[in-house]
This record gives sequence, structure tokens and C-alpha cells, in this order.
Amino acid sequence: MVEKARPGYHFELVQLDEINPYDAIHWRSNEWPFFKCVDDKDTTSHLDGIHYAEEILHSEKRLRPIGLMPMAKSPYRLIYPEKKYHRLDGFKRYFAHKWGGKEEIYAFVLDGWYPGTQHGHPMEVLEGEWDTFLTYSRNGILIRETGHTSTV
Repeated sequence: MVEKARPGYHFELVQLDEINPYDAIHWRSNEWPFFKCVDDKDTTSHLDGIHYAEEILHSEKRLRPIGLMPMAKSPYRLIYPEKKYHRLDGFKRYFAHKWGGKEEIYAFVLDGWYPGTQHGHPMEVLEGEWDTFLTYSRNGILIRETGHTSTV
């Protein structure tokens, strides 16, 4: 389901199994929790964040859509050629969906490499914010009125 494509990004409901969630600081692991961060302390904090995202997922609130890019444009395209998308931001939200048995996740699919594009944004969608995802410019999605700025 693709909605209102705009130059630079589109908003989409994406199949989780089409996404590569791993990168230089989030490594794949064959043992639970199926990822490892650069240091063990960071892995623990990520687990805490995933559990927090799970709480939001099972509440009345909505989780913020994650940031993705087409795998064809990703520096990880040779490592994960079977995937359609590469995750730019939303590692904890991705795993909350995965561990929660979900098959899909809402995402902003951007046109290029903007890792950490939602850094500083809250995990949950704020009141009245969901509708703006279809009407704001890419800059409006990435740089919020709260003063948090993205890495783009």
C-alpha cells in the first residue's frame, strides 16, 4: 500500500521480511536476541528500548513509522541482495513488530542514504501527527517542530 508519493520519499506499509535491519552498529546474530550492538551495554539498552516499543505497540498509541531506503541504493546491497529495503532508523521499532508477531510495519521510504534520520524523535506518534505524514514535505517529516533535527 503506497500512499501519496512525493519527491524524495513515500509512506508505505512494508513487509518486515523485506527489510534488512542490520548495519555497522547493529550486527546480526544467530542467538537470541538475534542482534548484537557494538558493545554489550548498548545491546542491553536496545533490549530495553524494544520492550518499550512493544508496550506502545500493544497500547492505544501508534509507533512512529521507521525510516527505510531502497536496498538497491544501500551500501549493504551486496550483503543482503535478497532484501528490498535497508533500515535507516527504527531498529527498536522494527524488532518490537518482529517479536510481536507482526508481518508489516509503516515506513517512510527515502530516496537515499540518511542513517539516523529520525534521531531524537519520540517512538510514539504524537496526538494529531499521523495525518501530517501524508501532507508534510520530507523536511517536515525529518525535522519536527520540537526542535529535534535529523542527520540530513
